[in-house]
Amino acid sequence: MSNRGTQPVEVIYLITLTSRAGCSSTETVRVTVNPKAGVSITLSEPDSIKYCICENGFSGVLIVEAETVEGAKLEYQWYSNTVASVEGGEAITGATESRYSTTPDGLPVGTHYYYCKVTSDYNATPVYSDIYVVTVEPDE
Repeated sequence: MSNRGTQPVEVIYLITLTSRAGCSSTETVRVTVNPKAGVSITLSEPDSIKYCICENGFSGVLIVEAETVEGAKLEYQWYSNTVASVEGGEAITGATESRYSTTPDGLPVGTHYYYCKVTSDYNATPVYSDIYVVTVEPDE
C-alpha cells in the first residue's frame, strides 16, 4: 500500500496462518504507512550562477535536476523575473522541462533572473530552484 496523503495512515491486517495439520491462528497486525517524501532538488550548477552574454545571443542552458520517490510524476515550470526572487515572476510559455535552453531574442541589456518551480504528484507543496542570474552586456 502506498500513502499519497500528507499524514501517516494506520492499516489493520488480519493474518491467518494454517498448519499442515489444519490448525489455524489469526493475528491482527497494525501497520503505519507514512506518506512518501516530497520533491528534493539538486542543481546541476553551483550556487550563485551568473551568465554574462552580449546583446546578440545566449548560448547557455539552465538546468534543474529534481529527484523524488519512485513512480512520482514531476512537473517543471520556468519563470523570469526582474528581481532576485521566486515571487512575482512570470511563467515562460513552453518552458516546462528540467532544461531551459532559450532566452528570448532581443533580451535587453541588464540583469535578468530565472528560476524553476518543481511539483510532484506526491506532494502539493512546490519546490523552487536557486535563482539563475543572466546579465546582458552591450556588444562591443
